Amino acid sequence: MSASSKNFQSADALYNVFQHNLVEYLLNTPAIIPLKDNEVADLKEKSEEWNNRWEEYSNLATRTPVVVEAKNNARKNLTALLRYLIGKYITYNELVTDEQRLALGLTVRDKIKTPRTIPTVALNLFVESKAGLNLLRVRFGEDKTSRAIPFGADGFEIYQKFDAFSDDVSTYKYVGISPKNPMRIEYDDTQLKGAKVWYCVRLYNKQGEKGPWSNFALGIII
Repeated sequence: MSASSKNFQSADALYNVFQHNLVEYLLNTPAIIPLKDNEVADLKEKSEEWNNRWEEYSNLATRTPVVVEAKNNARKNLTALLRYLIGKYITYNELVTDEQRLALGLTVRDKIKTPRTIPTVALNLFVESKAGLNLLRVRFGEDKTSRAIPFGADGFEIYQKFDAFSDDVSTYKYVGISPKNPMRIEYDDTQLKGAKVWYCVRLYNKQGEKGPWSNFALGIII
């Protein structure tokens, strides 16, 4: 959960401190946060409404179901406005430093994208032969259940070799690419029924990088 979401969803007492600091910053830094007159008025109104309802709620003598509902509504309305103003004036505002965002309890966004490089995880290839097709399933590393293609890859390159097994990848024929796991290899030629097909695959990405080869796996054309 982001810092902003965490603070907006926090208990009322913590939310009260969070909103107070944020409202003060929005209202008192016009050189950085150039609120329009109607936004200033709206923020002051909704902030005051929250403060009043929170004060009533905090006093056990005045806490009634009506007061609780009014407090919840005031928080909801103020939160909606604050989220709007954050998105408009803070999130992509280069004049707001990351230190200021942290001090306000807001999310600091990663400005440097995580590089996408081809993963070197081991590929465990399994083949399930069905009528008219072979299903190629890949599991990654030690994980025997996950089939999600890892970050940095866009899919698989598929290679096949009929009949005699070989561990020389250069003797395998390129079939195509697939962004899915499992991969479907369909066979319409009835003359191929009963033939053995060996497969191997590797990860690729759109940057042209290739991952390590999988194991060799055998399928039958049914």
